[in-house]
Amino acid sequence: MDNEIEKKEKKFYKGFVKKTGQNFVKLTKRQNYLWVKMLIGKSRLEDPKKITIDKTRDSERETRRIHFKISSKGEIEYALELIEQAYNYNEEIIEKRRTHERAYSISEERIKWDEEPKFYKEIRKIYIEVLEKKLRGEISNIWDETVKLVKERTGREISDGQLRGLAHYKSKRFEKDEIHRISYWERNGGLEEFLKAKEEWKEKGWCE
Repeated sequence: MDNEIEKKEKKFYKGFVKKTGQNFVKLTKRQNYLWVKMLIGKSRLEDPKKITIDKTRDSERETRRIHFKISSKGEIEYALELIEQAYNYNEEIIEKRRTHERAYSISEERIKWDEEPKFYKEIRKIYIEVLEKKLRGEISNIWDETVKLVKERTGREISDGQLRGLAHYKSKRFEKDEIHRISYWERNGGLEEFLKAKEEWKEKGWCE
């Protein structure tokens, strides 16, 4: 069993939940069989023996509530195959949630950026460099390149979402510094105008 899976002992059933997730399977002991309830994504269930029943509520669109029973030891192996599908689906949900949290839990990083102006200045310097690369056609993705260079040069990891948050934070922080985003330069003179602005930024010590 996955080390992060916890068994929840309830009065009428046993539930299995992974930390930060939800119950992906419940086992209820009946007189002559085990009743299994599990959650799985829409169109994700593979049940060639067709032993399951879909008990999904009308209001639920993506997650299906699947029920079936285990009446003998001979049915356990197949039951485990079904439960494994629910487990794998739960893993995907947890990973999506973690990715979302990494991308959009910007609050702590915002505080750090305010408390560490040197760190922000380094990001700003890198961002200017990356904008120029993009305008010269040397890279395709500004955010990925900036995240990579921030890690290489500062040793700190920030997510794509946190970087985008910095671009929007405090009335668009980069906009406030008149660095703007790539779409602005593409609409307003491209590389030529960008390089003119860069000369002013050099005088301010924002870039080299």
